Amino acid sequence: MYTVGTFDALFTVLQRLVDATCDHCVRRNDTDILVLIDDLPGSKMTDEEWNIAMDTIMEMTGRMTEYGKPRGQRVGLVQVSDVTRPHVHINLTSNASRSSICNTVQTIKPVPGQCDMSSGGCDLSFDNITKPVEFAMKHLFPTDRTKARKILFIVTSGRFINIEHINATMRDVLHRNSDVEVYALGTGVEVKVAGMMSLVIDSSNVFIVPDKSSINVINILVAKVSYIQCSADVGKSD
Repeated sequence: MYTVGTFDALFTVLQRLVDATCDHCVRRNDTDILVLIDDLPGSKMTDEEWNIAMDTIMEMTGRMTEYGKPRGQRVGLVQVSDVTRPHVHINLTSNASRSSICNTVQTIKPVPGQCDMSSGGCDLSFDNITKPVEFAMKHLFPTDRTKARKILFIVTSGRFINIEHINATMRDVLHRNSDVEVYALGTGVEVKVAGMMSLVIDSSNVFIVPDKSSINVINILVAKVSYIQCSADVGKSD
């Protein structure tokens, strides 16, 4: 049974039906999921957004039915408060347990801001999240599971100063790292959708969890990391 709360949820149901019935579709759970938490000065989450984000990460991990199995899912966590020094909390190669993920998430705290946004003191280049994103794509996914899907969830407020520049730069990053599927995840009700959209190719790769009770959205996130997209085009008919 599916509860459809949004058009994105309806599209996901359609994809799942195609997965189950189409000869071109094969369910596969071996997936490496890297969660990149945007804690940069110019796009910091509020305390409420941060708490919802941490709860969403734990809830999403808890619902992955094949988590931790040899051909199942793995989750890694990296926090970016400085584009030159992303902090890896959980390495994907460690194949951390669910309890380890939850324990670690509960200890992650925002880093105090390093510039005054109100006075315009932030360096625009410093706020360019595309640098740590590409670093994560190139260096933080394991090389031992060559057939596993690579998924990057960027948890962000989307409140970037330089959205147009990020959008242009991100197009090149995505082209150079086409083997990684990128999704933008925002929490709370004050996220900037345009900023989140600047990080992805398709609008369906943007997810917003407005509060801790938004179960439907988390179900969709779990579905995204539990299936390979079908090679058939579900948006067209013969």
